Amino acid sequence: MAKLFYRLQRFLRRTQFVFLFLAAAYLMAGSVVLLQRSGFALQTGSRGTSSFLPVPSLGTVTKGALLDTGMVGSGNKLDSQALVSRLDGPVNGEVLGRRNGPRWLMSRNLEIRQLRRRWFHSLMTEQEPRVERKVVKRKVKHKGTYVGCFLDDSKERALKGTVFYDFRKMTSSLCQDTCSESGYLFAGLEYGAECYCGNRIAAPKTREEDCNLDCKGEKGSMCGGVGRLSVFKVEDLHPGARKYRNVHYRGCFRRPKNSTAAFRVHAIQLNLTSESCIELCSDKELPLAVLRRPECYCGYTSTHFTLHEKADEQRCGGVTNASDVTGDVTTRLTGDEGYVMVYQTPVKGEPSVGRWAPRASLHVKKRPECYCGYTSTHFTLHEKADEQRCGGVTNASDVTGDVTTRLAGDEGYVMVYQTPVKDTRCTERTFLPEKSQMLVGLSSFPGAGNTWVRHLIELATGYYTGSYYFDGTLYNKGFKGEKDYWKSGRTICVKTHESGKREIEMYDSAILLIRNPYNSLMAEFNRKCAGHLGYASEQHWKSKEWPDFVSSYSSWWASHVLDWMKFGRRLLVIHYEELKRELFPRLREIVDFLNVTASDEHLLCVESNQDGNFKRTGAKLRHFDPFTVEMKSLIDGYIKTVDDALRNSNFSGLPGEYVPR
Repeated sequence: MAKLFYRLQRFLRRTQFVFLFLAAAYLMAGSVVLLQRSGFALQTGSRGTSSFLPVPSLGTVTKGALLDTGMVGSGNKLDSQALVSRLDGPVNGEVLGRRNGPRWLMSRNLEIRQLRRRWFHSLMTEQEPRVERKVVKRKVKHKGTYVGCFLDDSKERALKGTVFYDFRKMTSSLCQDTCSESGYLFAGLEYGAECYCGNRIAAPKTREEDCNLDCKGEKGSMCGGVGRLSVFKVEDLHPGARKYRNVHYRGCFRRPKNSTAAFRVHAIQLNLTSESCIELCSDKELPLAVLRRPECYCGYTSTHFTLHEKADEQRCGGVTNASDVTGDVTTRLTGDEGYVMVYQTPVKGEPSVGRWAPRASLHVKKRPECYCGYTSTHFTLHEKADEQRCGGVTNASDVTGDVTTRLAGDEGYVMVYQTPVKDTRCTERTFLPEKSQMLVGLSSFPGAGNTWVRHLIELATGYYTGSYYFDGTLYNKGFKGEKDYWKSGRTICVKTHESGKREIEMYDSAILLIRNPYNSLMAEFNRKCAGHLGYASEQHWKSKEWPDFVSSYSSWWASHVLDWMKFGRRLLVIHYEELKRELFPRLREIVDFLNVTASDEHLLCVESNQDGNFKRTGAKLRHFDPFTVEMKSLIDGYIKTVDDALRNSNFSGLPGEYVPR
């Protein structure tokens, strides 16, 4: 029996060596066949060592074909001596000498990689190939005018206007349409998924072949490259419309004491209009146009000019609404219904028949109505009213453009307009340079505004936020940390909706975001029915799903807050409503909690970009309350419980607008 086991053991040992020998022989034979098919013959040297001899047809290929990508990318001419220095190998059929050390291994690997590539793609020829650059031919025609390929640096952007991302559906047309709608002249695409807008190209041109990446949503369409921007001059979507459409009136503010320090551009124009001031600031790629005729200022929000204290509109002449600009932005004025503004036209002569005279000497206006005619017993112009009755116009004798270009207002106040230009001082983001040892959570109930707060945190800190989940929609829109492992330590904080002792204790600290449960429930129901940016339809609200949703989710809203207060190690409680009202001080609290340094001007930039890309659009049901009396009674009870728990734990209670409802 012992002899049998001994023979079996010897047989297994021999079998291992046989298998090892066969595997090595198979690999060697395969390598020889590969080299022979590539045009090389394997010969034996004088000492038994193998040497590669290029066949005559490949004697010249060694000079042109065996180049690494770095040498080809340089665009420089290479002679035979350069190739010898680069490859340490034969030229024109010379036999390779001894090669010792890593350089020989690297050269050999380079040759084998190149030979495999050439054999696989059947690119062997008997003629000497020409090393030349070929611009990739694109099959997709662009709607705008292609300008060229430009360098782009994260610290100094080629186009300094609006930026947006779409890592799934970005196309050249989408980028150009977005930039055109915002009033920009140029659109640039980078990395196949990033779109930049601007009115000036502040970077040098580079080689066309560097812009070699396809758009994520359109194969064959050029979308820049790595650090390279494909720039187009956009076509105006509405040729007959005003040049700058997305202009918003920010309000009337006190003029800063030091205008030179507060603003970067200052211009004086006797016939200045709001539109010309906005156009000037947009061309200078500055987000704020500040007007006090005849002076126009352009700049950013800063510690000298924060836009935190809005003044009465009458201080600036009675402008009440200029968000929908048509012609001059001061077209809507306050005024009593029973009063009209009267202008003397250049026309002189006898009265014509009819109320609407084709040639009349008086122009009488009360928006949206306009009357033309003469003085008469019905309209004598003998009793002049206070100018404030018509909206505060004090002097319109020297009319340029719209006759309401000069408005009443105190000398120390200015009108402020938001141009289409985006404040890009705080838009650059990256992953943490070093892995963080602290895991910080951003916890909230679904629908509490977690995505919006992540947007604010990324802008305020300059670092990406992570997520316990993976939402492809958020990743495609620029939340790059969404795809990162939530425990990687590369993100500033991690989004979570989880509750429970084990899930909470995984975090060293957390920001607990709380929102009014009524609004949270509606927001989450909208997301479930219509996605991140849509609204649920009336049929959804009237379905049986809505009462069941409220019954289960309202208790979750309360338990989520209570669990984090009970098991959380270090908490910062942020109320969504207070963050909306007092963004700047609440952002300062968040940044300090995350132990990140941010200047006041940086946070003011965040304040200017607070909306982000995730505001809901579409048809919102107005004056619609989907909550029944029973639902309100249930939710109000949970609100009372959470409010008491917060106060007992030395936190501020829930905002007063939560109840009653």
